[in-house]
Amino acid sequence: MPAAGSTGTRKGGHVQDSDKAVWAYMIEHDGKQLADSAGRLGATNNEMEMTAFLESLKKLEQLGLTQAAFAVCLELPVRYQVG
Repeated sequence: MPAAGSTGTRKGGHVQDSDKAVWAYMIEHDGKQLADSAGRLGATNNEMEMTAFLESLKKLEQLGLTQAAFAVCLELPVRYQVG
């Protein structure tokens, strides 16, 4: 299974249409973990980080947690696998 990443992550590289890109979020609330993820080809790391952030905000709104304080981590030091 190839690791998520793109040719754009190498010095002088550019994201190719065939590069795999993923986003994910996890919300911890009331002792529960809620998560979602998806991906697409040809997207940049920045696009996926912002997509994860926006999707998590949508979920918080659906849960009625628009007044709750929250912390955000846009990048984790883990290499995820895409299958």
